[in-house]
Amino acid sequence: MKKIYIFLLAVLAGAAITSCSFTDVSPIDSITDKSYWKNVNDLKLFANGLYGNLFAPTAAADIDSDNIISSSYRPILFDETTLPASGGGWDWSGIRSCNFFLQRYQQVEGNQDEINKYVAEVRFFRGLLYYSKVRAFGDVPWYDKDLQTTDTEELYKPRDKRNFVIGKIIEDMEYAIAWLPTPDKAEKGRLTKDAARTQLARICLYYGTYMKYH
Repeated sequence: MKKIYIFLLAVLAGAAITSCSFTDVSPIDSITDKSYWKNVNDLKLFANGLYGNLFAPTAAADIDSDNIISSSYRPILFDETTLPASGGGWDWSGIRSCNFFLQRYQQVEGNQDEINKYVAEVRFFRGLLYYSKVRAFGDVPWYDKDLQTTDTEELYKPRDKRNFVIGKIIEDMEYAIAWLPTPDKAEKGRLTKDAARTQLARICLYYGTYMKYH
């Protein structure tokens, strides 16, 4: 009886080990974090997903500036904007995507200049997204990594001063200027040095004006 008992235990233990070996494997029908960061094309494909953050040119893009006379009353021009209790641009998914990339791109092997080009694209978008946050909310928390649900201290930390955040935005744009290609060498439809220079000029003009009148 004891031999039978030992035999059953051995069978169960073997089954458990075998089942673990079959279940603890990477999926073959989907992309995972472990299987993705292999080559420069992976960086390009990831960066492609951030291009939706660019706005198409429109006649009303400057409706909240002094470049346009609006036909309707604009509270923001008279410092009368009230932020809603939720929403209103307080979405961090885009910035988290940028930080997700920036925490992992070093795993990729390839030409470093090509790698830096896509890092520059992602840092451009992070700067652009943070710029919109500063314009809407003033002080905002600065994050340079993708937070997890366990990062409670950082999730609930106080907002950083806008001066600090603007400095980080400028750093992102300067990196983009350094590593993005010139227009004559860029792939059609992708960011260039001139795009980063233009955006940096807008950011500095905005913040310089803000400081002058506040």
